[in-house]
Formats: sequence, C-alpha cells, structure tokens
Amino acid sequence: MPSAWRILNLPYTDATVPPLLLKYEIGAADYSIWITDLTLMWMESLDRKRIIQRSFSIDTSIDPSEGSDQFRLFLQSLESTLEQRPGTTLDLVQDGGDRKLLLQMCTPLPGSLKPLEWFLELALASQSRLTTELVVPMLGQQVIAKLERASLLQQLKEKDQVVTKLVDKMQSDGVDIGRVFPGIASSKPGKQNSRQALGKVVKGLDEFDEQQWRDRLTRNEISPKEYPDLISSAFKNGLPDLSDSSQIPKYNNWWEVLSHRDSQREVPNQIFDFKEGDENTSQSEFQVRCCFA
Repeated sequence: MPSAWRILNLPYTDATVPPLLLKYEIGAADYSIWITDLTLMWMESLDRKRIIQRSFSIDTSIDPSEGSDQFRLFLQSLESTLEQRPGTTLDLVQDGGDRKLLLQMCTPLPGSLKPLEWFLELALASQSRLTTELVVPMLGQQVIAKLERASLLQQLKEKDQVVTKLVDKMQSDGVDIGRVFPGIASSKPGKQNSRQALGKVVKGLDEFDEQQWRDRLTRNEISPKEYPDLISSAFKNGLPDLSDSSQIPKYNNWWEVLSHRDSQREVPNQIFDFKEGDENTSQSEFQVRCCFA
C-alpha cells in the first residue's frame, strides 16, 4: 500500500526550490517512489532483478541477493530513509539532461556495519501519472472531508435540539440552573435563564452558529499567506481548498539550481563524491560517505 504524500525535507534550503512532496510504495520484491512539485512528477520503479543489479554495481553494505531475509532488510532500510527517520539522509541533485533527478540516500545500520548507500534515478513521469497519483487522491480526500463536515454539522444540529429541550424542561420544572452549572449564580427559573443568555456564561451551551464557525476558520486557521506554509498546512491535517494561488511564486525550471550528479555539495554531516560509472554497467556507480554524530 502506498504511503501518504509527505514533505521531502532536504539538508539545505533554497528559495528557488519549491516545496517537494514524496510518496513511496515498498512491495515484497520491488519499490516505487514518486516526487512532485505539484506541477511535474518524477518517479522510479525497480523490481527485484534491477535492485540486485544496482546493488552489485555500487557494492551496497547489504547484499539483497543473499536471500529473502537480506532482501527484506534492504527494503526496510530504504523505507526508514524514505520515512526520513533521525540519522538518515536524503539529498536531491540533477542527473544529466531531460529534467532527470537523482535522490541520494544514506541509512545508518546497527553495530559496526557500514551505512547503506543508495540512489534513485527519478525520471519525469507523464501528466496522466500525476493525475493518478496526486490529483485524484486529493479530490477523493476533499470529497471525504465534505462528507465528514456535513455529518458533523448534522450531529451538532441534532444535539442543539436536545440541549434546548433539556434547558426548557429544567426551567419549566423549576430546576435551579445554578445547581447544574456552578458557574451561574443561582436564580429562579425564568426567561432570563434562556439558553441564549446561559450561553454567554457557559461555553458550549449556546446554540451552534454555523456561519460564525466558518468565518472564524477562514479568518484564523486556513489562510496561510506563503506558498510553503500553504503546502505544509494542506498535508498536515487534511486538504483545505488549494485553489487560491495568488501567493504562489514562480518556480520555473527550479531543478537547474540543484547540484549536478558529478559535482560535490558540502552538506552538514554528509560528504558526497559521485563518479561516472563504467559504460558496461547498467547503473552509474557512485560513492556516498555519510558521517553520523
């Protein structure tokens, strides 16, 4: 089952690089990874054979060809890095032309074992794939959110009716409201103890005002001004309306500011040294040295 979309946290900040989202699916003998900037999508899918071929070409610290247990451990290690657990590292660089990207991964292993070093060669996916993997699920979540909201509003209205009947009954029976709600001074039943008046003293006792509730949410909670904040808000606790794009900066060809595959970037706690692979190998060789405190 695919993971949820999540923010891809890179070890550096660059205002020209947009917020990126990451999703992955780890199978029993394969994996698929997607990255998107909400305009384009990149992905890589490898089966068992191609995973073993790449592992052999770069000499990984876990050999997935040694058996099912080692292969499972290999995939679990990749998954922990994709989950961005503490100690793992991810970095994104250019991978030649055609807007290809390379996601470098490093996973610490227990004991004296060397870290697992891996990379993903992300190719630009079709627009239909973007629709399938991102747009349709977002629309589905929006539909679910609408249904949930409608259900909650209906239940609030039903509870309002019950509370109103209870308050009216208490007043007609001469029950001292102050005995039920100690915050209210004891008084004789009467119109001065109507639910509207009591709601000003007891929070939650007044009738639910749907319009006031909507206005308060729109004004205070789901109106981030900056595009990165909007994305973080959208994928943190749900999917608010993303249609207002007035604050979205232009990220044209943002991948061009990334380091190239054959260059070296100084990143805290990481040193990357990539080399061109042998033309006879199916994957380009590389070296990654991860330093963990």
